[in-house]
Amino acid sequence: QNDYIDTLEYLDKKNAKQADQSLAREKEVNKQVTEQSKLELKRQELLSKERIAQKELQIAQTNKNKYDGK
Repeated sequence: QNDYIDTLEYLDKKNAKQADQSLAREKEVNKQVTEQSKLELKRQELLSKERIAQKELQIAQTNKNKYDGK
């Protein structure tokens, strides 16, 4: 009977340790996904700013050429 209880305690501790490890892995994966999402948003923001700057440059060049021709 004592061996049976010891085995149950061992299995309980083993399962608890595995659950903790699984949770830790899941937290790390979630952290990485969140970080990747933040980086992707930053990349999109930079691309948008670059497109806006390109449009502003085109407008400025068009306006310059328009007034240079007069």
